Amino acid sequence: EMRGAARCGGLRDAGGCEMRGAAMERCGGFCDAGYRGGMTTDTGTDPLETVAAYRLAREFAAGVVTDARRMRRSALTREVGAQLLRAAGSVNANIAEGYSRGTVADRRRFYEYALGSARECQVWYESSGTPVPESQLALLTSIRRLLLTMIRNSPADVSSERKARRR
Repeated sequence: EMRGAARCGGLRDAGGCEMRGAAMERCGGFCDAGYRGGMTTDTGTDPLETVAAYRLAREFAAGVVTDARRMRRSALTREVGAQLLRAAGSVNANIAEGYSRGTVADRRRFYEYALGSARECQVWYESSGTPVPESQLALLTSIRRLLLTMIRNSPADVSSERKARRR
């Protein structure tokens, strides 16, 4: 399930979606403009930006937009591209939501959702039958490895994590 992801909504004043009408519906409102439009430009103040898996997932999602546009050209891969977009958006959305949770169980659950979505991206790429850029596969591998580490090493509680950062 997609939870908390930034959607451009096709609004020019919110960053502007390059897709309109039926194309917009297929992409679900997730485009590179949508990701930029949904993110704060002052990334230095958001501690989430220090999470490597989150940064890589954002980079990966931007690449997926390009790949999905390519897939959209063929009726055979159109739906695969749409599914790939949704799964890619779900990776960073779930990392963000998990990072914001206050209990280990909640954090792990959302990181596990993100891991599942990353694996889903791999499946959609494989089932597309189209060439997958090596850089995208490398990003996906790094994201999965980082998420596995995050799941194993989730801090005991957010308040002690914040205290440690203040020191």
